[in-house]
Amino acid sequence: MRAPLVRRIKTPVPGVRCHHIPKFRTPKLKVDHRQVFGTLLMQVEETMAWLRELLPARFEITGTPRRDVIWEYPLEAVREVIVNAVWHRNYLRAAHIQVRL
Repeated sequence: MRAPLVRRIKTPVPGVRCHHIPKFRTPKLKVDHRQVFGTLLMQVEETMAWLRELLPARFEITGTPRRDVIWEYPLEAVREVIVNAVWHRNYLRAAHIQVRL
């Protein structure tokens, strides 16, 4: 339902702003700041790549010659949140999505 609306908009598509604020820091002190622009799919993929760099993970060694990566948050759920935020944003305003970690 939103696809025809997105095609009619003449203004540039807003992007995603990513902020990493570690614990015990003030919101004004950002350690990592990234802005993602491009197609909607590029915005989702680049935001997920940024989150994979910063999300805590642990490694589980199994008996096989490989290790399993166990993320603090399931990546499928995080991706669903990002996709929903990009898809359901208000395209009539030029507001960016903010991701804070």
